[in-house]
Amino acid sequence: MAPSGYTGTFDLTISGQVQDQGDSNAATGIPEGDTSSRVRFDDVLTLDFSPNTSVNTNQAGTIVVNNAVITGDEDRTVDLGVQLGNIVSVALDGNQTNDVFSLVIQASDLPSGATIGGTEFDFVNGEFVIQVPVDPATGEVILTSVTLTLAEDFAGDFDFPVRLVTTDITSGDVNTESLTLQVRVAPIVDVPNEGNPEFDINVVQTAGLDAGKQPISETGNPEVILTDGAYEDGIITLALAATLADISTSLDEGLESVEQATLSVDAALGAFLLTNPDGTVTPTQSITVSSSELDAIQFQPFEDYSGPVSVSVDAVVIDNVTYDLTAPATASDSGNVITSIQFDVIPVNDDVQFSGTDQVIVGEEEQVGGISLGAVAFQLDDIDGSESMVSVLITNVPDGFLIGSPARNLGDGEWKVTVPANSTSFDLSGINLIPPKDFSGDVELGITVFTKEDLLSEVAEKNTTVNVTVTPVGDRVDSDITTTYQGTESASITLELNVEARDKQDSLNPPVSNVTENPPESLLVTISNVLIPVPLKYRPTERRSTLAVVYGSLKLRRPSSTVWCLTQ
Repeated sequence: MAPSGYTGTFDLTISGQVQDQGDSNAATGIPEGDTSSRVRFDDVLTLDFSPNTSVNTNQAGTIVVNNAVITGDEDRTVDLGVQLGNIVSVALDGNQTNDVFSLVIQASDLPSGATIGGTEFDFVNGEFVIQVPVDPATGEVILTSVTLTLAEDFAGDFDFPVRLVTTDITSGDVNTESLTLQVRVAPIVDVPNEGNPEFDINVVQTAGLDAGKQPISETGNPEVILTDGAYEDGIITLALAATLADISTSLDEGLESVEQATLSVDAALGAFLLTNPDGTVTPTQSITVSSSELDAIQFQPFEDYSGPVSVSVDAVVIDNVTYDLTAPATASDSGNVITSIQFDVIPVNDDVQFSGTDQVIVGEEEQVGGISLGAVAFQLDDIDGSESMVSVLITNVPDGFLIGSPARNLGDGEWKVTVPANSTSFDLSGINLIPPKDFSGDVELGITVFTKEDLLSEVAEKNTTVNVTVTPVGDRVDSDITTTYQGTESASITLELNVEARDKQDSLNPPVSNVTENPPESLLVTISNVLIPVPLKYRPTERRSTLAVVYGSLKLRRPSSTVWCLTQ
């Protein structure tokens, strides 16, 4: 339709798009989905209104706008047309009776990810367009089919221009208004049933243990901070991590975070450590931490516990947004996520408590059956029953020494003692040390206890030493003494004593570093009832000279008038 009195000529371009929707499966009739790209086709028509003689002075209606903000909620379709019906109308001035109303929105004016529904899309100009009649009685325009869909998880505000057009369909008269719409989108936190955040718990470090992973409160050793896991009997620092369902990354689009979390654990597994204002620490089964404390949650497992620890989590997630165009300037929404997470406490081979090793075990030289080591005992510190002793090894046993049955000689100074299965305590009752013949002195033996934690593949060993003192016992003396002699007056008489000690040399030769041996035995030969003033002189025979070399020089002394002694 040409405006009243128009007699000119113009070209009208008609554009279309064609797309091949693909073939259907011959057997099922279901489209195969192999659609083609769209192809545009244009054609031009020339319209000539030179014969136009009609005159119509009807005017298009006046557009009335009431300023208001379009509101919506995150991840909800905005009823844009319904709200526009309360903002836009046509004045009841008599010009509205033959009008149609058009809403035109340029696609490029919308924020990224937004689109308009319930309209036609002008692919030539990139515009969303809808045309509806104007109610002649009320001036209302019914745009309820028009919707605004926003990008996923968007909350915030923005504005965009729209074009409003009234057209009188009898005269072709047109009235156009431009309007900038402000849109305010409220946040909706993505918790079930809106979204499914995922929570996990990470181990930051384990404190309170020494280099052997034993509690420093028991060993007194320096503390070593372990960053490769949560270890048994340690003080474990945990970090609560959350993968939230909202993909927005800034406050002006709506940013979600964990505001606080309450964590609970079964008492059989351990306790969280709550630091009080006065610095003291209180164990608790449930602890509430703020957002700034989520990476510094302290936990102590139950004594000797190792394995999985299940933690119940009740987290408050908040979605905060700031607004640049509309008031108030901020808004938020929050919700709770209740879930359960788990971490593992790594087992540690507990210490072995030795008893009887701080005292010297004393026995006699050539004691029958050997010297008992039964005073030495071992006790595992583990109380949860997950550890046991595997075997005991007596080490540094010098050559010539024996460990009595049931110990078994492994060679190289090592003797194995079998421990009953699943033992948590054991002693060396029935295990005897048998020194070499004639040995007296001190010997230091090594003790190694092998233990096994059920959850670990390797066997651990704990070592100590035990000192044994063998007290000397005098041996018999070999002697071949001639008891009757004859001689000549004033001539010397040689007494053939022929005495020799049996313990006359070291039992260990060469010496061993962990053994201190007493010297061999010395001799005291006493000659009594010697008549005064008969003098005695000592003249060693060749055999006695040998004794002198072995035992040192013999000396002749006269402790009394009738007694003479030969001593070493």
